[in-house]
Amino acid sequence: MTRLSRGRHPTPGHGQCLLELVSTLAGEVWSDRPAAVHPVLASIARAVNDECTDEGRQLLVPFAAELLHTTRAPTVDLVLHCTTLAGINPVRGKLFAPTVVAHATRVAALKAGDRRDEVLHRLLADCLALCRTPTTNWWTNGTSDDQTASAPRGGRQGDRAPGHPDRGGTAGDPGRRRPADRHDAHTG
Repeated sequence: MTRLSRGRHPTPGHGQCLLELVSTLAGEVWSDRPAAVHPVLASIARAVNDECTDEGRQLLVPFAAELLHTTRAPTVDLVLHCTTLAGINPVRGKLFAPTVVAHATRVAALKAGDRRDEVLHRLLADCLALCRTPTTNWWTNGTSDDQTASAPRGGRQGDRAPGHPDRGGTAGDPGRRRPADRHDAHTG
């Protein structure tokens, strides 16, 4: 049975935290910073793991699977949720979001006292729910993080110079009709 412990560990033989378990489930290199989890959500999960009691930490194991594939988390919503719960002001200069949420999570744990595990589990569950719910954010002009992430990529689109082979899209555009021509100058 998987047993979680506080902090980060050099190898599985030394123990594992919640995010090291996630890195294993994701098939990634052993780390407490798995690429499958948004950095802000990962910071919250690390702080929850470290601030729970030993008994409460073991109840975090089911969250490992839920943390997978949460790379498009709503950063501002996560920061606001954590700081509101902790009763702190998130706008104190230009702070790095993972640092703000880790601090807010620790403050919330201290304020919770004997209800620490319950409050931390609810915080992580609420943050995961925020990641699954499309949100409207002021910085994306009314679009959700998912809509912004699925926007077309590949550079500028539109009319091309008369000599351009297909007069549409760029090499990185998914709608490009044919592969780019290879020229001797581009071969290595």
